[in-house]
Amino acid sequence: ASCGGCKPEVEGLLHLYAGDAISEPVKEGICGCTTLSRDEIVEGIKTMRLMSVKEVMHVLDWDNKDGCSKCRPSLNYYLGMLWPEEYVDEKESRFTNERYHANIQKDGTYSVVPRIYGGVTSPADLKKIATVAEKYDVPMVKFTGGQRLDLLGVKKEDLPKIWEELDMASGHAYGKTLRTVKTCVGSTFC
Repeated sequence: ASCGGCKPEVEGLLHLYAGDAISEPVKEGICGCTTLSRDEIVEGIKTMRLMSVKEVMHVLDWDNKDGCSKCRPSLNYYLGMLWPEEYVDEKESRFTNERYHANIQKDGTYSVVPRIYGGVTSPADLKKIATVAEKYDVPMVKFTGGQRLDLLGVKKEDLPKIWEELDMASGHAYGKTLRTVKTCVGSTFC
């Protein structure tokens, strides 16, 4: 999940397979904004009861006072992990895909995937998706491997209106989470 929690296991695998051929790891921070490691940051958040991304960056003396696209989502994750009841998630500190409920593509456009539970939908929802795709000149609509429809080539500025007009939950095709579960129509049809 890009938080660095699995780093010890990866280092252990390297030692197991490469043995003495590898050198001692050089201490480096989670990004160029700090020299602190994941463990040092988590320890600082815990011992000083830091409660916001900005507070962590200020108290732990970040070189880049605004952080970057790598450390801000990591800090947001650590704070939520350590203080699940008290921490208020900072949307602006999420990964781009999570902020916009869409996957950024190589060309800078986005992919929008409305949630379609088990691939079962209604004619009304299909019409709604088609209407929105036509209205916003979506260049490609594709069936995903997870039995959903993917609207590809969406402009960033159109994302809020598209989600509003779809009035459907996001299929969360962008998160580091459980994706769709493959299903069958069951005994009703087959």
